[in-house]
Amino acid sequence: MKSSRPSQCSFLALLLGLILFTLNVSAEEAATQNNGTITLFNGKQHCTIELPDPGESAIHYLVKTPLSTGPNYYCESYGNGGQFELRDVPSATRIWLVNGKPKTGQLDSFPKNCGLYLGQPSLGSYNWYELLTIKNPTTVIETAQDQAPHTSDLSLLQDGQVVRPGLRLIKKEGTRLSGEINCVRIERSPAVPTANAGQPETKVAGPAVKTDEVPIGKISFHGDHHCTLNFVTDQINFKNGGPCRNDDAVTFELEHVPSAAQIWFFDNPDCNPAKDNNFWFKLLTIKKDYSQGPERFETLARTPIGNVVPGMPGLRVIDSYVRPGAQIYGKLSCVRIITSEQP
Repeated sequence: MKSSRPSQCSFLALLLGLILFTLNVSAEEAATQNNGTITLFNGKQHCTIELPDPGESAIHYLVKTPLSTGPNYYCESYGNGGQFELRDVPSATRIWLVNGKPKTGQLDSFPKNCGLYLGQPSLGSYNWYELLTIKNPTTVIETAQDQAPHTSDLSLLQDGQVVRPGLRLIKKEGTRLSGEINCVRIERSPAVPTANAGQPETKVAGPAVKTDEVPIGKISFHGDHHCTLNFVTDQINFKNGGPCRNDDAVTFELEHVPSAAQIWFFDNPDCNPAKDNNFWFKLLTIKKDYSQGPERFETLARTPIGNVVPGMPGLRVIDSYVRPGAQIYGKLSCVRIITSEQP
């Protein structure tokens, strides 16, 4: 009778290999879930804050005079605000940049209040900005072409406006809107940052976002200026004024838009394909609760009729026209949206 020892050794080796593989995958998943940072900086200092675990909240205090530097000490506060960057932050993450009030007998090395309420002496905060990421993942960094946003820029925006592609100002509260930033509050989405576009985005758990509510879709345009429109059946002539500038947009971005909706882009302010146009595009959304972008209008011109837009798997080109040699960059003048009833 032959010994079974070799087969037992092979089985144990295979089992050990499976265990090591599982542990390695788990470690990689944990590393993926914990990535993402927010960085505040100015000409003389910077502070990088790691995101909490998915679905968790965190408060990070910044003090006027840190006792020392390093991961176990507070960062220095920003007396006149500062610039900020986001790297690989999952969608539906909420961020508050807060100017908290000093406590009674406040020491410069101790944190100030960070409560999100106004009007009480020595309690709460003077002001704050509430931000929401709307792209998965959201990265907002300084480049050779574009500076990182400054907290003073937020005071000039209206509630609901896009700060940078992928980042929206939800609300600004208080009276000292260009003042100090001494606290950062974060409510991280349960979503894990992913490069797989076109998947429905995970909503934040808890009272901040009710999961039984259908979000109102948005369409945003980016050029020298940024503007955002509700994604409802409408026709918007940019020459008539309003939030969007005529002949400015070079990219567009979609946020939680429904399926089977038509989107028309025109260089003619009348939104009429029968009139003289240098270009027009008729698009159809083909995914539910679709968020994607930003994408350049030139990409639409290169997409054959009937094809899905490259890089936008929830959007199809139904029809289009581009006059030979016509300029598309920064020439959008009218948008038409036609939504359909959802089941």
